[in-house]
Amino acid sequence: MTTQAQSNFEEEEGAVKSLPFGKFFSTNDPVIFKTQNRFEGKSNYHYYYPTTDLQEQSLEKIWFENMNRKVAEKRRDEEMHEQVKEWSEAKERLSVEITRKQET
Repeated sequence: MTTQAQSNFEEEEGAVKSLPFGKFFSTNDPVIFKTQNRFEGKSNYHYYYPTTDLQEQSLEKIWFENMNRKVAEKRRDEEMHEQVKEWSEAKERLSVEITRKQET
């Protein structure tokens, strides 16, 4: 869909963006809505360049160790989940086989 199609729709159909309310009902103060997503303003560590400061380097080391720990825990949890799933499937097959043999 092109922007031209969108603008035609907005003009023809009268599509407008309206805010839920302009004033607080309890105090009659005006409401200021923010259009920026609250996660857009957050910085991420990807663009960080360390300096030669020892405290900063030690904090960076702690950060990397923490991120590596989180990744290792996630991998361990995923592997455990897969192992439990495989074990439960094998147990179910075995119990079905035992039941079938008992019936015969």
